[in-house]
Amino acid sequence: MKGQQDAENAVFSLSKVDGIDALLFGHAHYNFPGGKEFHQGSNLSNPDLPGLDNTKGTINGTPAVEAGFWGNNLGVLDLALVQQADGTWKADKAASQSVNRAVTATTVADTDIVNEVKPEHDGTLAYVRGKIGETTAPMHSYFSRVMDDPTIQIVNNAQTDYVKNWIQTNKPELADIPVISAGAPFKAGRQGSGDYTNIVKGDLSIKSANDLYLYNNTLKAVELTGAEVKEWLEMSASQFNQIDPANANPQELINYSFQPYNFDVIDGVKYQVDVTKPARYNIVTGDVANADAHRIINFTDMDGNAIDPAQKFIVATNNYRASGGGNFPGTRGGHATVVVDSPFENRQILMDYIKAKKVVNPSADFNWKIAPVGGVAKTLTFKSSPAAKNVLTSTPDVKDVGAIADNFEQYSLDQNVHVQLLGINDFHGQLNTQGTVTVNGVKKPVGKAAYLATYLRQREATNPNNTLMVQAGDMVGASAPESALLQDEPTIRVLNSLGFDVGTVGNHEFDEGVTEMKRLIYGGPHPKTGNVPFEGSTMKYVVANLKDKATGDLLFDPYVIKNVGGEKIGFIGIALKDTPSVVIPSAVQDVVFTDEVEAINKYAAELKAKGVKSIVVLAHDPGTSKTDGTGATDVLADIANRTDSEVDVIFGGHNHAYMNAMVNGKLLLQSYSYGTAFSDVDLEIDPITHDIVKKQGEIVTTFNEGVTPDPAVNAIVQDALTQVAPIMNEVVGTATAPILKVENPHGESAMGNLIADAMKWEMNTDFAAVNSGGVRNELANPGNITWGQLFTIQPFGNDLVKLTVTGAQLRQMLNEQFPKDPNAVGARTKFVYISGFKYFWDDSKPWGQKIKEIILPDGSKINETKSYTITVNNFMADGGDGFGSLKTATNKLVGPTDLQGLIDYIKFKHSVSAKYEGRSTRVVDSPTPVPTPVPTPVPTPTPTPTPTPTPVPVPTPTPTPTPEPTPEPEPTPAGPVYWKGTVLKPGQIGMITVTKSINLWKNENGKLVLVRVLKPGQVFRVYNYVGAHGGQYGLGAGLFITNMKTNIKYETPSKAKLEQANQ
Repeated sequence: MKGQQDAENAVFSLSKVDGIDALLFGHAHYNFPGGKEFHQGSNLSNPDLPGLDNTKGTINGTPAVEAGFWGNNLGVLDLALVQQADGTWKADKAASQSVNRAVTATTVADTDIVNEVKPEHDGTLAYVRGKIGETTAPMHSYFSRVMDDPTIQIVNNAQTDYVKNWIQTNKPELADIPVISAGAPFKAGRQGSGDYTNIVKGDLSIKSANDLYLYNNTLKAVELTGAEVKEWLEMSASQFNQIDPANANPQELINYSFQPYNFDVIDGVKYQVDVTKPARYNIVTGDVANADAHRIINFTDMDGNAIDPAQKFIVATNNYRASGGGNFPGTRGGHATVVVDSPFENRQILMDYIKAKKVVNPSADFNWKIAPVGGVAKTLTFKSSPAAKNVLTSTPDVKDVGAIADNFEQYSLDQNVHVQLLGINDFHGQLNTQGTVTVNGVKKPVGKAAYLATYLRQREATNPNNTLMVQAGDMVGASAPESALLQDEPTIRVLNSLGFDVGTVGNHEFDEGVTEMKRLIYGGPHPKTGNVPFEGSTMKYVVANLKDKATGDLLFDPYVIKNVGGEKIGFIGIALKDTPSVVIPSAVQDVVFTDEVEAINKYAAELKAKGVKSIVVLAHDPGTSKTDGTGATDVLADIANRTDSEVDVIFGGHNHAYMNAMVNGKLLLQSYSYGTAFSDVDLEIDPITHDIVKKQGEIVTTFNEGVTPDPAVNAIVQDALTQVAPIMNEVVGTATAPILKVENPHGESAMGNLIADAMKWEMNTDFAAVNSGGVRNELANPGNITWGQLFTIQPFGNDLVKLTVTGAQLRQMLNEQFPKDPNAVGARTKFVYISGFKYFWDDSKPWGQKIKEIILPDGSKINETKSYTITVNNFMADGGDGFGSLKTATNKLVGPTDLQGLIDYIKFKHSVSAKYEGRSTRVVDSPTPVPTPVPTPVPTPTPTPTPTPTPVPVPTPTPTPTPEPTPEPEPTPAGPVYWKGTVLKPGQIGMITVTKSINLWKNENGKLVLVRVLKPGQVFRVYNYVGAHGGQYGLGAGLFITNMKTNIKYETPSKAKLEQANQ
């Protein structure tokens, strides 16, 4: 319709109508005369219109004026009037003139008007500043003409939501037709370099809504076919200039005569714009200009399925577009079928949407993008506000070029896709655990989940659209009590809050077996958390080398493909192949772990067959390098050398070390443990070849100083701490000095010594031994020892097991600490910490012969054929960590947990200390021991822009040894036995509180042997007892206690009975 098409330029035709002496026109927000849009040959708005005098201010000889917009200019028509012979007056157009005067900040205000409208003015300000909601991120329209943008996304989301709800209520027969929405960047530089939306994070007001939707349009929705929607987008794509791939010079992307309010972005479908093709439509008339040109390519639904041209859609838009404004195909001439004709403004619908949401997260879904140009055309430029330079840190694919005319800034669009991967490993549920890193001699706090979260969110904000968070296993297990006592559900909630995308499993995910591992991942109730349904993890778990033993099927998908910025990235997950040797056998008895390299290569081939050329591996395998990237070693380095060349990045874990190195073209990373650091990987992908053309990694330390803990994660942590506080805060004893975990060069640990002593004491055995992996923390400071601290040291809940071994079996067990092939990948010595003997070892001897001498407390050597009792944990008793000799031990007796044994021991001792005692001594082909050096502090890393955490704690002054308990020789009658303030009665189970000293005796071969002395104020756990006199006894009466878990019977006999039994 010619009239409809010319509606935007009606004033040009009106200027030719007889009888019109002057024109005051508007709508386009331009300045006439003088506006640059009206310069001849400007190619803006009306290209080369004859009869336009932009200096004198006439159109076809008729004086005319357009005074900008919003009162920023005053249009003055200076008409020359000539009196005619009949006495009438007539305008002399030739002598008349129009002037456009700017209203500036220096223009003097009319005080009468200002005072008159002040109440209304102040009331309006108060109204538009009224809060309607909050935004979790800033929103700006600086780049809305070259990429998908949150300021348009939120409008389209609101319009889609409104139309869907309207249809459901008013026209349910249309419910099966997909609803999509069209929105445009109304504030994108049309009125100058300051004409952009820029909303900061925080409160949203009515003014914010006005910035997002500038005009007073009302919402309409029209019914179109898929073919018509594609043509609509073709018209919108006319805003781009045609780019020549063979031209290496900078090329301007945007044809600025195409108004930004006509650059419709349609959400609900996916598409790309091929700017190497000419525009299909004439931007003024809406006629097809290049019939063979098609800029819209890869036009699909949101799942990537090609759209049927006949498919019906309901398109939410505004009354301007629906009635034919802009001459868009499908709505041109106002002939579109309107299915929703709302009386509400689009802006009001947006406001209602924000109010209903209360908090919005304004992120674009990147359903459209400019298709890769290719060739040598690498510099595609566009203009925007100079203020856009402030957001470049969060937009890695835009670069500043420099200032240009009219106060604009020139930018370039990088066609490569920039991807950020943020990774952690071995978090172990350390939600509130704080470590230290020494920088320039000063210890600085690091870690804690809420601080880690702040760092991750800040890094994510530097590339918000193309960032993924990944993890390489051991997120749970050996966890801090605030996580472990709640079945690690708080840790999963923290990861969910952060939005982790992909992860794999480590060996500790199997600590409580496959069923519990799956419950944490997929959700479900647990008795220890009140059988309240747990939501499970929101991240995708992938494991390529873990199979069900019965069926041979994989337990998890081997990989997942993520679309990031239009590029496909494959993530393969790998579990530690040696997991069966480091967890309780029953936990993995139904699964099989296969070779890591074979699995990676198998599924890398599958990914390549699917067109994936960017491959990332998440492997719970150890690796180490120096901070300068040299010295890469261990399993990760071996995997890198033997896997497919298309593997680009491998995240590792397990040995809690630093790694950031290139091996065989692959970037290998590991960032310590416990949230004290994380890995930040930046990838640059060529959209033509889909190859990663640049990759670099950084290990970032989570220093606490100057950092605000993330509120959302902190709330989860504090809730967990509150739930477990009554248990964690119980004081069980004191430490006279720090008791550290760190091993000396001989393989001895002060904390290990204390734990081994407690095990020996608890089970009343000759010896005790604990694997180094069973000691997870230390007592870094003297003073009160709480239950929570001890839990972090022994968090696994392993049972103590009493075994009978020969001297030869003990020697074999000690030899099993050392790897058979020390040169094998991943080989390492796994020391045990011992009590009840000492030994000397020579690493130069062959495997199985490294133990030289085993010396008993009386100075004698071990008798190879004699039987001894030893306490270990059930993990070692079942052959864990390679201690297979213990599986042949006899007389197995299961006792309390290792944690309970440690608690009992410290309560009995009241005050404890421990140090290196020479229990394990390395020698060199001689019985003469190598002198035990004073522990050397671990070197502090030289601070770099991002300092790295110290791998292990620095030892402090050596405390004194823990003496063995000395029983009192004479049984002392005791008073009532209490449990939680109530007198215990025969058959009850619980904790006894001692009010007077109690000597506990055990019957061994008919004789009563004194084995334990309980003193007033101490607490002893019993599982059952048989007692006399209703639980009270005095002289001549005995208390008989049976520990039902260990089956050890204790009693407090009368003096007469004691003398009689020991005659």
